[in-house]
Amino acid sequence: PRHSLSPLPPYYFFLKKKILPPFLFSFWGGLGPVPPIAGRLEIFFLDLLKKTEKLYDQSL
Repeated sequence: PRHSLSPLPPYYFFLKKKILPPFLFSFWGGLGPVPPIAGRLEIFFLDLLKKTEKLYDQSL
């Protein structure tokens, strides 16, 4: 079935603009060795963004 995700959900832009760049990459990078939980969070968020993009592409 085609997903009607248009526009992209608000959390997508929130994650992509507000959380991913400053929080995961700058914040954790500044702490030295990345805590395992941070790595998992990063993978989770990146996966969520990819899935959202994929659903959005399919709905166009």
